[in-house]
Amino acid sequence: MSFEERYRELEEILARLERGDLTLDASLADYEKGVAALRACRDLLAQAERRIEELSAPTPGDGGPAPEPAAPERGGRRGAGGAA
Repeated sequence: MSFEERYRELEEILARLERGDLTLDASLADYEKGVAALRACRDLLAQAERRIEELSAPTPGDGGPAPEPAAPERGGRRGAGGAA
């Protein structure tokens, strides 16, 4: 489902719960559905935010800062005993 569909579903659930004419069992079932819809909306928004950040990240040549080079690996000792 799209964000808009999940959001619309959440609004419908909230309207039913706010009317207060549901049984306790129906209210609990709708509440569970609402929590699921809310989580789905949050996840979809987080995905969109990550995508925007990716698209907005500076790249070399666009005037923004170049990415920093990777740090050299730290492994065994080189040149031990004065040999290079």
